[in-house]
Amino acid sequence: MLQNIINNIDLSKQYFQFTSDFKSLLLLLTPAAIHSEAEYVEFDALLTKLDDELRVGCFLFQQQKFTALQPNYT
Repeated sequence: MLQNIINNIDLSKQYFQFTSDFKSLLLLLTPAAIHSEAEYVEFDALLTKLDDELRVGCFLFQQQKFTALQPNYT
């Protein structure tokens, strides 16, 4: 199960990196130049949400991993 979580986080990070790179290309072209201002606003909001979710997911995963390594004295 832990390996599945690691794999999912890795895939999500790769997807986020690809999407971030795509955002950079859009900004170079400018959303107005390619007539996508409305779509860009939604895209940017969703990308920000994904970034937040990945940060929380990575934090929770690290907490879980740390807890699993602690000795059980009971």
